[in-house]
Amino acid sequence: MKTNTLIEIITIILSISISTERIVTVAKTIWPEFLDNEKTTPSGQLDKVADKRRRISVQLIAFIGAWFLASFINKENKLNFFGDVYFLSENIKIPSFIIGILATGGSTFWSSILGIIKANKEIKNQHIVENRISTIEKNNIISLENDIKSDEVLSKIIAINSPTHIPS
Repeated sequence: MKTNTLIEIITIILSISISTERIVTVAKTIWPEFLDNEKTTPSGQLDKVADKRRRISVQLIAFIGAWFLASFINKENKLNFFGDVYFLSENIKIPSFIIGILATGGSTFWSSILGIIKANKEIKNQHIVENRISTIEKNNIISLENDIKSDEVLSKIIAINSPTHIPS
C-alpha cells in the first residue's frame, strides 16, 4: 500500500472520529442524566457494573454516528449504510460499518496508527539513506575507474619518455 493511500485512509477515519466525538457530546448534552453521569462507588471510583448500560449506550451512539458519517463517503455521495467507502488513490473500498468501527477505536487504535506511521517514515528514511549510499558508491567506483585509467595512461607516458624505451 502506498503512503498516500495510508494517509488518505487515516485522514478519513480521523475526521469521522473527531466528528463522532462531537455527536457523542451533543447526545450527552441532550440526555445528561443518563449519558453524562458515570456511576461511582461510595469511595468515588467508577463502578463498572453499575455504569455498564451508560458506557454501552455511549459506545453505541459513537458507533452509529461514525457509521452514519462513513455511509456518505461513496461514489454516489448518498447515504448508503451498507455501501463501501472508496479511497481514490488505489481504488480501495472498505465497508462503511468497518470505517465506523475503526473511527470509534479510541486511544489504543490511534496509538497503533501512530506506530504504523512512524514505522512507515523510518522505512522511507532508510530507503533514502540506501539510495544516497548507493549513489556515493557508484560515484566512488566511477572515480576509481577514472583514477585507474589515468594511472595506466600516466604509466604509458612515463614508459614512452623513459631513456630506456626503445620504440617498436
